[in-house]
Amino acid sequence: MKLILSLVGVAILASFAYSACIDNNQNCDYWRKEGHCKGQYEPYMKKNCKKSCGLCDGGGGGGGGGSGQCGYKPSVRIVGGTEAPKGAWPWQAQIRSTSGFTYCGGTLVHPQWVVTAAHCVTKKSASSVRVRLDDIVILTAIEVTRFGTLSSGGSLAKVLMQVSVPVVSQSTCKRAYGSSIHDSMVCAGLARGGKDSCQGDSGGPMVCEQGGKYYLEGVVSWGSGCASPGKYGVYARVRYLRKWINDSMSRY
Repeated sequence: MKLILSLVGVAILASFAYSACIDNNQNCDYWRKEGHCKGQYEPYMKKNCKKSCGLCDGGGGGGGGGSGQCGYKPSVRIVGGTEAPKGAWPWQAQIRSTSGFTYCGGTLVHPQWVVTAAHCVTKKSASSVRVRLDDIVILTAIEVTRFGTLSSGGSLAKVLMQVSVPVVSQSTCKRAYGSSIHDSMVCAGLARGGKDSCQGDSGGPMVCEQGGKYYLEGVVSWGSGCASPGKYGVYARVRYLRKWINDSMSRY
């Protein structure tokens, strides 16, 4: 695994392990040859030896399985509620510690690459980071999805949450935050407050829909409290960072 950091607040993580379907034990291939993908040890093998047992494209492949096109919603999986079937929105990633604690979100932009916020992985070793791919529900043009808290200082959400927020002009955002706002940032939210990303959402995606395809426009970065009146959520502007992202991926 590699952690590649940008000076303007975005990180990309690269590893073959970012496929949702991997082996968690180096003996998996040997056990497969011994026939353990079926029978007495099948439950363990399904959980820990998905790759060796050929479950990457099947029902045991987890949320990141399948062969959908990048940025498109599978039409057979459209859901009108607040929860989507497993695998419906496979670009949402969950960044966790090795102990299983979720502390950030991320976006799968390639089978081996996840974009997240740089502060999510700064001063962390690559071996201490785990990525879990999960679902996302997107109903309108601008969406922020998150695993974080439901209020400032609150407890973590138990399911993936979503919120629709309008992008605001740079001048509006600078009036709220002054010189802290750089061209590499984009702001979104309501002047009256009430809708925003929050603690634990860092690194998650802000996506926009154009012509039926969804594009990563922002990465949850920072703000003043959560959904506070007169303040906005601040996101790393992916368009500004696109060349750095592409150059970084091409080097590895």
